Amino acid sequence: MRCSRFQHRPKRIARREERNAFAYIVMTLAWIAGMVGGAVVLGAFLHSSVHGELHVGALGSGAILGLMPACAGLVRFVRGHYHSALDEP
Repeated sequence: MRCSRFQHRPKRIARREERNAFAYIVMTLAWIAGMVGGAVVLGAFLHSSVHGELHVGALGSGAILGLMPACAGLVRFVRGHYHSALDEP
């Protein structure tokens, strides 16, 4: 038997359900927020190229929204959602 921190079956099943719910709900919302953030950053740069003034607030909020998928992926990694022991029966 493999030494794992998910040896207790009910804990492993609960963590697997958490992983699946996180992947379907939170990661979907994070990717949508990332796309919106990319559009805001693109809009800020287009506005800057046309009008010659850069909206730092729009650029900052777009950058923060654009980093949401990376932050959610880091949370998944820290919580152990990528661990191979979660796929055991």
